[in-house]
Amino acid sequence: MYLDSAYALYKAEKYVKSIALLDEGMKHFKENRIWFLNSKYNILDQTDNYSALVDVAIERAEFFKDSPKKSREVVLAYLKSKNNEKAIEWLKITHNRGYQEYVDLLENEAYNSIRGGAEFQQILDSVAITNGIDKAAKAITGTTIEGSPITLKDLKGKVVLIDFWALYCGPCLVEMKNLLRYYPELHYDGFEILAVNLDEDKVKVLNYIDKQKIPWPVLYSGAGWDDEARVSYNLANIPSYWLVDRKGVLRYTGLSGKKLESTIRSLVTE
Repeated sequence: MYLDSAYALYKAEKYVKSIALLDEGMKHFKENRIWFLNSKYNILDQTDNYSALVDVAIERAEFFKDSPKKSREVVLAYLKSKNNEKAIEWLKITHNRGYQEYVDLLENEAYNSIRGGAEFQQILDSVAITNGIDKAAKAITGTTIEGSPITLKDLKGKVVLIDFWALYCGPCLVEMKNLLRYYPELHYDGFEILAVNLDEDKVKVLNYIDKQKIPWPVLYSGAGWDDEARVSYNLANIPSYWLVDRKGVLRYTGLSGKKLESTIRSLVTE
């Protein structure tokens, strides 16, 4: 009741009342506090109450202690409040948690106020080195979900998108629809996707592949988060996209949506 009513108020742009209702809900349903905090964060992110936004972002980051995406939200909240010192402090935490979105750090205008500092540059350089940007992409060897052996090396000569995904990952499935839209066109020109699935229920994955008519190879081990490729690439979260050029060199990480599509198109025509 609280969440639905708060959402209705949010849609009506009655942000203060919506937040007050969420706070009331947290008092009554303490065991579900994180659900209310998630909604509160999304609402506050639409307002200029940056102090409250920071507080909620920090609490969520402390709840999801291993999530670099949640600690990155603290960075962005501090940047909105113009507290660059705290933003850098939390960017270091984000980096230590395994944040790998190199393009985000390289191009996102939200970081402009701290981009010129030495500490930011050190983190950017460290992410590039850790990811292996402009180096030969790490080897991937495995078996497709249909049982055929496959390696990343087999695809050399093509522009390859390594897509780490799972059925429980909503953003993964959203991006999957984007990929399905332009894959047929670009595949003809030398583009391939090597999808690494991190689910443990093979039947559900096969059903999804069949329903969506996914045409590219899907590497599947059944090991879930312990998948060898996931461990090798040291992923802290998904979705995670790694774009490799025709020479087998890792060129980009951290792309998605229209930026991912345009970059793939650019690499294909190089």
